[in-house]
Amino acid sequence: MAAILPFLSHSSENHRAQAAQALGKIADPGAVGALLEMFADRSFYVKGHVFEALAAIGDPRAVEPLIEVLLTEVRHTLRLRAAEALQKFTDPRVVTAFTLVVDDPNPHVRYVVASLLAQHDDPGILPYLKMLALDEHDGVREIAQEGVERILSGDHSIAVKAI
Repeated sequence: MAAILPFLSHSSENHRAQAAQALGKIADPGAVGALLEMFADRSFYVKGHVFEALAAIGDPRAVEPLIEVLLTEVRHTLRLRAAEALQKFTDPRVVTAFTLVVDDPNPHVRYVVASLLAQHDDPGILPYLKMLALDEHDGVREIAQEGVERILSGDHSIAVKAI
């Protein structure tokens, strides 16, 4: 890991992204601090790889900064990458954050949100899934409808308990 860390500050965004990828593959929690510092990187390409690495490591220190990106980032690409990373965490703050972005302007973000919410058996998720079940995009609408039907039918065979 020590040999990779210097590449996080390399002038080449490809080197920085590859370093983040490598740290994600190693999945050493000791890299979390350095990866969190990379949220300040100017490249959305690098940040996306940083988010993936943090998800692979699974350290709970990454949840709050990733939620912040999901809730405040202007660029939909980064909101999407943050949402995808957050799906890997079993932290209750993730579900709460996802309920706040069911109306995200980007359908890919809404799809990730619907996918995660549809896996939960908490009836408190129903209003959010019902909103997503009316989405203009087929994929979002279909996965949300499946989640609504599953919760209403009591079929929790593929669900996870609400965290």
